[in-house]
Amino acid sequence: MDVFALDAMTEMLGSPLQLLSYIDRRTGYTEKLMTSHELTILSYHLKQNLWLNDEHHMVLLEDDISADLDLAMLVRRDGIPGKGTPDGILTRFVATALGRMTKAIEASPEPATIDLGFTLLTLSEDTVVDG
Repeated sequence: MDVFALDAMTEMLGSPLQLLSYIDRRTGYTEKLMTSHELTILSYHLKQNLWLNDEHHMVLLEDDISADLDLAMLVRRDGIPGKGTPDGILTRFVATALGRMTKAIEASPEPATIDLGFTLLTLSEDTVVDG
């Protein structure tokens, strides 16, 4: 990981729970993900929630996946017109039960709730939408 990837992670994953959950999952998938740049994986996470089931032994992510992240960073940093947050986990889950629970966990001063937050954030999108 380089400082630019870390900067983008902290910019896009605004809460400590989201950031630590992403880093936890990212390190767990080190052997399963192949890409030329760390920002591609972050962009994939923002779109799909970085979640790989056991049937995937290796996933190759191409650089075009990060176009939405690149655009969002330009909107945020340079003020060009557009979406400052790519469509994905930061936008689609806000109005769901998962979004409300995550917000409550982020606001809670209880350290024990962090593990619950990590568990909730590892759910696949199908589980969140269908559940």
